[in-house]
Amino acid sequence: MVEELIEPQLDEMLRLKILSDLFSKWLKQQIELISGSSAIFMKN
Repeated sequence: MVEELIEPQLDEMLRLKILSDLFSKWLKQQIELISGSSAIFMKN
């Protein structure tokens, strides 16, 4: 009974962690793209 209550909670925490990791990586990528393109734009 106790195990049944704990397991979905861990799954939810893991899901949120994976989502936030993916979002962080995506955001970092977007920032690098924007910084890169603005650096190129500044040179022209």
